Amino acid sequence: MKDREKTITRRDFLRGATCATLALTMGLLPEEEKTVELPTKTKVVLIRDPEVIDAKGRINAKVIQQMLDEAVTALFDKKDPVESWKLLVKPKDVVGIKSNVWGPLLTPKEV
Repeated sequence: MKDREKTITRRDFLRGATCATLALTMGLLPEEEKTVELPTKTKVVLIRDPEVIDAKGRINAKVIQQMLDEAVTALFDKKDPVESWKLLVKPKDVVGIKSNVWGPLLTPKEV
């Protein structure tokens, strides 16, 4: 009976192999292999411009562009917006921007 208790069945083997595979694909590596360095500080940039929306409620695309450029240059402590954008995205990247302060509106196409 003791020999039977030490035997690994096919079911046990498959269960263990499946769990190990799932753990590896989800990034659940053993503790010794995980090294995540957390930043000591984070930077938040807040840009506002009262002229972004005109009296009729239309969005000024030029002002939106200036606000985005100002935000990215402030984020990277650079003077040139093009240089800052190149640090953030590559030419082949697809970028999505989500804003949180438009209330019930969708993020406008100008953004």
